[in-house]
Amino acid sequence: MAVTLDVPLGFPLPEPSARTTDLTTSHAAAASVRGTENLRSRLRRLLQAYPNGLTHEQIVEAYAGYVTAQGWPAATPQGIRSRIKELERQGVVKHDGTPTERTRNGRLTHRWFLVTDRAEQSQRAAAIKDRARPDALLVIPSGLSSKGPVKALAGDIKASRRSGSFTAEEMAAFLLSRGWTR
Repeated sequence: MAVTLDVPLGFPLPEPSARTTDLTTSHAAAASVRGTENLRSRLRRLLQAYPNGLTHEQIVEAYAGYVTAQGWPAATPQGIRSRIKELERQGVVKHDGTPTERTRNGRLTHRWFLVTDRAEQSQRAAAIKDRARPDALLVIPSGLSSKGPVKALAGDIKASRRSGSFTAEEMAAFLLSRGWTR
């Protein structure tokens, strides 16, 4: 069976961003993690090489091995964990249902697997999108009042999210119009 590493379109991933009012270090941090698609692509290839799955600790160790052996760019353990969670939201990776492995500290942990079936990828991404919290906190950009028109807009956005008619692109357009940068 051929392995498909295409990313489903069902769940858009956010680009790192900082507000115009943020410190220069925040802008530098957002710029430094752009291009995370390359790390996600490398993690898909890594998991493809391990059909029996790997724990987060094992993924970090295996990635470090590829850094040394293949010259892959270094990545932090947190960056790797974040990209794995993004891949899970896309339906590209999954974990075993019941954690059976143990971390170095003795805590239970899951094994992560590459999802090779395109239909399963789409189904998983849709299921995760359906479980997204419609009541998640709406963050108002600093410098804006949460009263008056902005408060009314926040109410409209929350209602739209609950009904499923609000999109990430609409939120991005709103934030950009209020001075946020990508």
